[in-house]
Amino acid sequence: MLYPRPCFVTLWRAIKSSRIMGHAGLCVVVLSACATTSAAELNFNVSFQGSNDPLTGVGRYADVWAEGDHAYLGSFQTTGVRIFNIADPTNPTLVATYTGGNFKDVKTRNGVGYFASDDGQGLHIVDISDPANPTLIKRVTSVQGGFNDIHNVSLDGDYVYQADNHNAAVKVLNISDPANPFFVRNIILNTPGEAVHDITVMNGRLYTSSKGSSTTTGGTTNIYDITNIGTQDPLLLKQFTTGARTHSNWPTADGNTLVVAQERDNGELRIYDISDIDQENDPDNPVLLKTITRSTLGINSKTPHNPVIADNKLYVSWYQAGLMIFDLEDPSAAPLIGAYDSLPGTTGQPSGFAGAWGIFPFLGTDKVLIGDTENGLIVVDASAAYTSPLLPGDFDADGFVGINDLNLVLARWNRPVTPGDEWQGDTTNDGFVGIDDLNAVLANWNAGTPPPGEVSPIVPEPATATVLLLACCVGLRRGIAS
Repeated sequence: MLYPRPCFVTLWRAIKSSRIMGHAGLCVVVLSACATTSAAELNFNVSFQGSNDPLTGVGRYADVWAEGDHAYLGSFQTTGVRIFNIADPTNPTLVATYTGGNFKDVKTRNGVGYFASDDGQGLHIVDISDPANPTLIKRVTSVQGGFNDIHNVSLDGDYVYQADNHNAAVKVLNISDPANPFFVRNIILNTPGEAVHDITVMNGRLYTSSKGSSTTTGGTTNIYDITNIGTQDPLLLKQFTTGARTHSNWPTADGNTLVVAQERDNGELRIYDISDIDQENDPDNPVLLKTITRSTLGINSKTPHNPVIADNKLYVSWYQAGLMIFDLEDPSAAPLIGAYDSLPGTTGQPSGFAGAWGIFPFLGTDKVLIGDTENGLIVVDASAAYTSPLLPGDFDADGFVGINDLNLVLARWNRPVTPGDEWQGDTTNDGFVGIDDLNAVLANWNAGTPPPGEVSPIVPEPATATVLLLACCVGLRRGIAS
């Protein structure tokens, strides 16, 4: 984990503030911490089950969906949807490949696949009742009123919703008979130039994400009431700015909370309270509850990609950093409770986008699917993220209080943070990282089970530690003064 400031500089600033001069044992611990650095991303409370990479580096994978014992993984650069048997999560087995386009988004329901092509081939409606023999039922293009290029689709009742990432519009088609889909209507956004990139439909509402026209401005989210989409135009409940390069979204099942991801360098993951949005052109405004970035997580990955919510847990594909899991019991806190690096060894921020693209968490906590652009289908067990309690001072939530937690507190020393966010180093929930949070680390030092590669030094007895601390402080002061 890489932190933004040199450890000794941070310590010296803390010493000058006189907040930590009397704390026994700090110097020895900090010296050890300063000598310990790691470029690895986060791995905790999530364990590897199995994987399959049939393209072996010759193509790139995209979104993943599943139904029963089979997973469906889109791909681009090399065409097709790869179909895997995942009855044994430790041994995903490729059973078929459906070809015919570059499919970045895939959805399945009741033995029918809806594969979205972004290379002019439209929407492929596919019979997957026998996953080993996928058969085209109907290809939907502009001839039937759909898009030829489709970036994202969402299913709801008798309808499929399409977004193409080129137009400020959503197309709605009736698929009650998959063999005979027909056009219903266009939903035109009143934000010219803000093409709809991603959509989520849930419980009678449509949520759209538009990136905006630049990497620094624009970016909107629209919320529509689509209860009567078959007979009337949807009602726009709210349009609001959610930041440059607004990419994707996902609401909680009760419709009270909305998570929005921005896809850009150091893109933000934002959590909004939308519980008051309940009427056409609602004058009430969404309330921003929490903002999460790579900086607040202490990771070095370019940006979040797609959020998905299951069991009141937020799963996020965060490209190079892999899977991130947050607890939404209190959305304003949303602590990180699990992580899995699906693309180890690539913690930098390349100009391209690589790593975890999509997440499917609806098969149970022990069979969470990751679609990784480079490594294909990955199956992980996230059960521990639901059951492992956080120890006081365990700011990185890896089940162990040690070097990484101390580094995190020092990196954020004397900084205001979001109240209730232990992940930012605030164990006392007072909105500030200071001596109480440092005490929480030292009071529980070496508690828990250390993850592989993290061995923390033993904190000395108070008398010895005091002498060492004073010597450390004097040495640091002389060194800095010279």
